[in-house]
Amino acid sequence: MTSERERLEQEVLELRQRVAELEATGDSVESASGIVGALPIPVLIKDSCLKWVWGNNAMCDMLHLEHGSLAGLTDEAVHGRENAREIHECDRAVLATGGPLGYEKILTFGNACYHLSVLKTLWHPEKDKEPYVLSVVRDVTAMRTAENEARESRERFGRVLRNTPMGVHMYELAPNGDLIFTDANPAADLLTGRNTAALRGKLAHTVFPDMEKLGLTDIYRNVAETGSTWSTRGMRYPDQPDKLFDVYAFRISEGSVAVQFEDVTHAAYVSEQLKINENRYRSLFNSSPIPMWEFDFSGVKRQLDMLRGSGVDDILSHVRAHQEKLAAMVDSVHVLGLNPACMDMLEASSVREASDHIENMFDFPELMLVLEQFLNMEKGLQVDPFLVRACTVKGSARTIKTHFSPLPGHEERLDRVLLTITDETERLRAEKAVTESEERLRLVLSATKDGIWDWDMNSGNAYFSPSYYTMLGYRSGEFEATEQAWLDLVHPDDRDRTVNRIRAGLEHGNEFSTEFRMRAKTGRWVWILGRGRVVERDEQGRPLRTVGSHADITALKRVQEELLEHKNLFEAMADNLFDMLWAKDTEGNYLFANKALRNAMHMNDGEELIGRNDLFFAERLRKTGMTPRFSGKHVHSDMTVLHTGHPERYEEEYAMDEGRMVYDVRKSPLFDRHGKLIGTVGMGRDITETKQAQATLVRAKEAAESAVRSKDQFLANMSHEIRTPMNGVLGMLQLLNATPLNGEQTEYVETALESGRGLLSVINDILDFSKMQSGGFSLARQEFTLHETMRTVLRSFSVQARDKRIGLSYEVAPDMPQTLIGDDARLRQILFNLVGNAVKFTHSGNVGVRADHLGPHKGGVMIGLEVSDTGIGIPESLLQKVFDPFTQADGSFSRQYQGTGLGLGIVRSLVERMGGTLSIDSEEKQGTAIYATLLLDLPECETAPAHDKPAPEPAKRPQRVLVVEDDEVNRFTTKRYLEKSGYAVCVAHSGEEAVSLCSGERFDCILMDIQMPGMDGMAATRKIREAEKGKDTPVVALTAHAMQGDRERFLAAGMDGYASKPLELEELAAAVATAIANGRQS
Repeated sequence: MTSERERLEQEVLELRQRVAELEATGDSVESASGIVGALPIPVLIKDSCLKWVWGNNAMCDMLHLEHGSLAGLTDEAVHGRENAREIHECDRAVLATGGPLGYEKILTFGNACYHLSVLKTLWHPEKDKEPYVLSVVRDVTAMRTAENEARESRERFGRVLRNTPMGVHMYELAPNGDLIFTDANPAADLLTGRNTAALRGKLAHTVFPDMEKLGLTDIYRNVAETGSTWSTRGMRYPDQPDKLFDVYAFRISEGSVAVQFEDVTHAAYVSEQLKINENRYRSLFNSSPIPMWEFDFSGVKRQLDMLRGSGVDDILSHVRAHQEKLAAMVDSVHVLGLNPACMDMLEASSVREASDHIENMFDFPELMLVLEQFLNMEKGLQVDPFLVRACTVKGSARTIKTHFSPLPGHEERLDRVLLTITDETERLRAEKAVTESEERLRLVLSATKDGIWDWDMNSGNAYFSPSYYTMLGYRSGEFEATEQAWLDLVHPDDRDRTVNRIRAGLEHGNEFSTEFRMRAKTGRWVWILGRGRVVERDEQGRPLRTVGSHADITALKRVQEELLEHKNLFEAMADNLFDMLWAKDTEGNYLFANKALRNAMHMNDGEELIGRNDLFFAERLRKTGMTPRFSGKHVHSDMTVLHTGHPERYEEEYAMDEGRMVYDVRKSPLFDRHGKLIGTVGMGRDITETKQAQATLVRAKEAAESAVRSKDQFLANMSHEIRTPMNGVLGMLQLLNATPLNGEQTEYVETALESGRGLLSVINDILDFSKMQSGGFSLARQEFTLHETMRTVLRSFSVQARDKRIGLSYEVAPDMPQTLIGDDARLRQILFNLVGNAVKFTHSGNVGVRADHLGPHKGGVMIGLEVSDTGIGIPESLLQKVFDPFTQADGSFSRQYQGTGLGLGIVRSLVERMGGTLSIDSEEKQGTAIYATLLLDLPECETAPAHDKPAPEPAKRPQRVLVVEDDEVNRFTTKRYLEKSGYAVCVAHSGEEAVSLCSGERFDCILMDIQMPGMDGMAATRKIREAEKGKDTPVVALTAHAMQGDRERFLAAGMDGYASKPLELEELAAAVATAIANGRQS
């Protein structure tokens, strides 16, 4: 600063001389180019109107303009209106007072910012004319930057000085050579036991009288003058004879010296107990935390002497050009020793390992720097610590500060040196991190949307960042940055609360946080989250300066309001539910409970439930006189849900004084938004009445099932009781019809047969309908051919069709599979009902049946059946009802057609159970067509149709058939018909008799009645099978049951097939022939 002031004063003096010369010449402005233009600093001349008249080349260069181009310019054009206004104020002051006037200003030219020192004075080149303003400008940007850096450096040094644990005294050399005491850190006052604050600025020997006696004044003066360093160990000060200090003096700037001292009394006491000289040195060397390395440089010295002897003057250049010379020097270095701190720094496990690593420790540039420092030490030059990059044994990179010094006793020869190392890696990394952190902070502050403020609480003035203004819709600086300006924008309803909150925060702590509304430029209210921290207080603790931020939380407030609305809506909805809803934390404490649960807990309105647990409410209920008894499931289920993370559902019974309560309870885990399990949620529904109703339904269901079983048993018995005599009637009629009869007798017999079959059809319809209604119905799976099935059905109606003189035909599509799998008996039943109705209601024309292959479907095959006739048709009004049970097209008392009305209803049920559909198309007096689709399966290997199989070869001997039947009529009928068919028939009256006959005789087939007194047919079959031991005589069941599960039970008992009574004798003969043929093949 002193030299700068001197330069400015010198420039003022020179400018005045030049102005005097100009005024003495009396020439015009143009003559200034010869005198003033020679100045190396920028010069500008303006007229009294403050327009630019002339500027020298230096001025043009500074403004980045062409030489000689300044005339006619204005300050507004060059510097802008705001800067021009300030410059003109100074110009007018010079015109008014005559000057000179000096000031500093920061201006921008091009893309660069300049800190300028300006000196203005008045110039009268012509006495009768207006004077000119002459300005001399000097760029002091670098100087001011250096001053700021110096000030920051001093501040950093001051912080280090205040915080270092070592004592430091600062001295400055006066011009007269006196040593002035200037400063001391707190550690120094603590170590010396003196308060030196009031002694600063005094002569050093008056502050510390013993300095002269110890010769320290001259030593410190020499350090200040020469820049050398001085240190001593174990110094005793006379005023502190019991203490020893290590003292180190060094120059910190020209004429200034710092003395660093450390109380080493205890270390000296320990050292006195050790060996003197080498032992003491070795102990200090090995225990020092500073890495140190001792080297024998005698080989390096010899090689350097050889190079000098060979005429090499510039050793560094020579070695740089011949790198092998440097490698040879490194090889000649011998390690004398290194301390543990050095080994740790090098990551070496032994001295040998560290010694072997020396040639790999430094790269070539670092080795050259080491050589350069050693050469400086040889020349007697000051060798300052220097930074080099090094590599540890394990390959880690380090930046170390090294310092060369000769070992004691080797100062002249320099053949042994001590290398002191400071690992600067972490410090440099920390400095880099600080720099990067500061840069990040700067970028964050420039990019953040939060407003930053800095409040001087004494003046009320503040700093508001640009974001502070923009979040309210203002331009930066559009309103004053003061406390009052802020307060004026705060919502009136929030003002007192906000101010009180801030005051409370400032009085009781260093931080505060509050929310309030501020008026934006558009007039809308913006919610602000204000945070602040006290960063400076006075001696009484009153806050002087506070900094903080403003964040726009309007959107957050809106979300909070919406969440509150949703919460209120949820609670309102939950409170209007009859079910109980709740949430608990992981400790079982309630987080939420709706009104239904609170009522169940007998809580009063407004009574708080949150934070309570089930034990609390159980105890509370007991205090009210109630004695609840819980099963404990609610506690166990809470633990299960928390442990597994899976929902739980169970029924909980509560025994209360007013009765037993049953609840359907559901619980699920409760997670927060991060997926962490924080509790459980549950719902409980009072199902007491439901459970009671279910119990009633169970009892009703059991009663109904009992009734169904009774009904099924009744139907089974009725089926047997009806079918057995029917079998005898129809059998005898068929036998009679096979005898020679005249025409009238034949007509009687056939009429009786037709009536019997009609009665059997009615019985079958009633039994089938009953089974379908009770669910006692199943479908069989067996192979059959559609040709055979349709031919059999139509043959049954051939006599009726012939008598009515109507045609009866069937057709199977050529692509129909020959063999299908399904319930052939039910398919026959469908066709019997449809064809029977068609024949019944047709008086002329024909009845046709067609089967089509509709293609594969669901792993099987879909077939279509069409039964059409040219009969009376069905009125359109009855088309939707003909498939309903007990419904007939003609339902009057005088109806022409007989029947139960169950046939089509049974057909529809059978078709639907077989995976198909049923539809009808009819026109009254024109005819009817009924369409059915059925889903059937295909065998793995198709076989030829049954009608293509060759008939079984006639046996060489009559086949023997055993007929087991307890009913005499049925036994006689069956025996007589089989004998007419060529079989040798033997009869048994009971199951026991059949078992006895089979044990001694061989039969080709057995016809076994199922229901017999004593041993029934299934028991007899099992006995026969047990006695046969592999013969497997075919057994065909004869049953009048025909109920659900019959076929499965018969097959399980060992039977090969069954036939339902009453029997068509032709079908009976065919069943026997098939059974014998199958038995022979197996």
